[in-house]
Amino acid sequence: MTENDDKEHIKPPPAKYGGRHTVTMIPGDGIGQELSLHVKEIFRHACVPVDFEVVNVNSTTTDEDDIQNAITAIRRNRVALKGNIETNHNMPPSHRSRNNLLRTSLDLYANVIHCQSLPGVQTRHKDIDIPDRAGEYGGRVQQPGA
Repeated sequence: MTENDDKEHIKPPPAKYGGRHTVTMIPGDGIGQELSLHVKEIFRHACVPVDFEVVNVNSTTTDEDDIQNAITAIRRNRVALKGNIETNHNMPPSHRSRNNLLRTSLDLYANVIHCQSLPGVQTRHKDIDIPDRAGEYGGRVQQPGA
């Protein structure tokens, strides 16, 4: 990312109030709606200090307002849980999928997973700190020898 890119995408401060964190939740399509409800219920029963900002993304429309709202929420909260967003393969080639817009707008080219115990959250296993990097995903074909 260049210096000019950074100026164009000014990041709002993270949402954190009274020791609670706000997490963007994009339920997505299909089973994602139901899974999102279960995640919220599990977090509530485990007393995880998280409030979810739910942003619904409609995969059947060509209007990009919903995905732009999701991108703004993710930039504000700096963390998100996203369900599967269906890609309509019957659209013209010029149509960009919601997943593609999300990935490219937020420069998400690597799947980085970091499992870590949170202070104050009771769990079966203690002091977990497992960094993991699942590899680069650039959404583009790599050249041999690159």
